[in-house]
Amino acid sequence: MHLKNLSTLKVICSFLISPMLAPAALAENAGWYIGGGTKLVQPNDAGGTIKNFDATALSNNRLNIADIEINFPNGTTLNSNQSQDFDITFSTGAALNFNVGFDFAGPLRAELDVNWQEHDIDSITLGDAESDSVKGKTTAFISTVNLWYDFLPTRQVHPYIGFGLGAADMSYEAGEDTLGISLFGAGLNVPLNRRTSIDIAYRYYYSADISFSSEETGGARGDIETLYRSNGLGINLRYNFFQSDKNNLGMLDNDGDGISNHQDRCSATPLGAIVNQAGCPQDSDGDRVWNGIDQCQNSPSETPVNEMGCTIAGLLSPSGGSASSSMTSHKARLRTSQPSLSYAKDADQDSVENALDMCANTPANAIVLPNGCSNGQSIVLDGVNFKGNSSEMTLAGQTALYKVFVALRRSPNYVMEIQGHTDNRGSSAYNLELSEARANTVANFLIQLGINPNRLFAKAYGESQPIASNQSPAGQARNRRVELKIEIIGS
Repeated sequence: MHLKNLSTLKVICSFLISPMLAPAALAENAGWYIGGGTKLVQPNDAGGTIKNFDATALSNNRLNIADIEINFPNGTTLNSNQSQDFDITFSTGAALNFNVGFDFAGPLRAELDVNWQEHDIDSITLGDAESDSVKGKTTAFISTVNLWYDFLPTRQVHPYIGFGLGAADMSYEAGEDTLGISLFGAGLNVPLNRRTSIDIAYRYYYSADISFSSEETGGARGDIETLYRSNGLGINLRYNFFQSDKNNLGMLDNDGDGISNHQDRCSATPLGAIVNQAGCPQDSDGDRVWNGIDQCQNSPSETPVNEMGCTIAGLLSPSGGSASSSMTSHKARLRTSQPSLSYAKDADQDSVENALDMCANTPANAIVLPNGCSNGQSIVLDGVNFKGNSSEMTLAGQTALYKVFVALRRSPNYVMEIQGHTDNRGSSAYNLELSEARANTVANFLIQLGINPNRLFAKAYGESQPIASNQSPAGQARNRRVELKIEIIGS
């Protein structure tokens, strides 16, 4: 192998090792994949030289170079020469390829690709002598490490572009050489589901300085130098070892704000909030209630508000004292334009009204959080359900979970176990894995909204704790749930 190929192998090794050194806590839509397929490849016509060419090997208009049999027209003569130019053409051939790659959470993918291709040699021209026929093949075994960039999807098609470097073992029948090779590629990924996709791929390979001596292989003596270029178009099938959101980006909008996940910079926007082109909600009056949800969009600065963004009469000012008379007067004027608020009674007498109470059966005299839950109580998140065989929350579930966030952000002294549950379809091991994914989905949603991740702990229970019968679709839907178990710090 040439010394120039050692640097190529170093590049290959660095690309292979870098994904393995990536942090263990990667995003859900990052991970390994494998793929494979076939291509039609057309090598470009190539030129070259034969140095120290021995033309005396021509016999009966037939010449053998490195076991390639070349037949010339009757009466052809060749001259021995220190440097004989030649041209060679190839037929279209099939290629097989296999790849393994790592898809990062962003637009980049790193990939090792192994490619085998074979082509018949159509014709060879030595100087002015053009062959009548040629019997011989060229074979290429190519390994490259590629870096791909996935563009934003158009509908359900994902265009990409990239390049690669590697090594190739090239053979012209008995003549063989190992050398460096470069690749340019582009294509379209068409997702079938979150794990599989079809790749319509274009590849261009280029390698120079192919050289071997025919003297070592028999036939006419000569030192052959040429190059290799080819264009290929093929189709591959790719399988992800993770559930990739990229495969649904043209349609997927987890938070229902009208901005697809791939373009959404704020992926946990509550339903009803008005967002900008980046998918992020706005808060014009700075009261921590998003526009669209805020029913009073001109709340005075630093004035306490309820979940609808409206000032509440009788609350203290941020300094701890009574609000100033001018502020009180201003709030009185605002109340005439705000929606009337009425609260139900406090059934469990925990000083949290029923409309805001997430734990309606709190024991008497228990210390509670602003959401009405005491130490050790579990909250079944009604409405936070999941699609069957999936960790994807429904849009209604995201809306319900936002209400949990509103209550939790006012509660400074707690930690919470997020418990994931499933129905009984599938194996116990699979359901345990699925329930963990669901618990992590809820945790990530709350963290994106602003809850401190150190307060949240996800735990999987699988199918072990049903709250309804699994004999009906309705019961199975209830069992596909997440519960929150509250622990008050210092209680």
